[in-house]
Amino acid sequence: MPILKTYFDILGILALTIGLSAGSRQIYLQNLPKDQLPDGLCDMPFDVIFNIYPFFEGIKKIFIGSSKCAEEVWTFLTLNIAEWSTIYFASMILLILLRYLLIFTNMTK
Repeated sequence: MPILKTYFDILGILALTIGLSAGSRQIYLQNLPKDQLPDGLCDMPFDVIFNIYPFFEGIKKIFIGSSKCAEEVWTFLTLNIAEWSTIYFASMILLILLRYLLIFTNMTK
């Protein structure tokens, strides 16, 4: 198996894991009671956030979330966009891992 392909798969899994964690966090925020929602900056434009705060502090405030983040605006087949994206990212990770499992089991035969 070419080494470069393996590196790209590792990078892909890392990117998919970030997407999976963001989708999971969104689902968590949507299921919190309104009085327990954090004071994040979900509804402020990115350029304004990064003009006010340093980069990593701005990222932290974005991912903390707020009541605006917890709104469920779009649904398809009773699932919202956060739930669909979590399913997508998890299935892509599983497909990559399944491919490697099949490759390694065929190599040992």
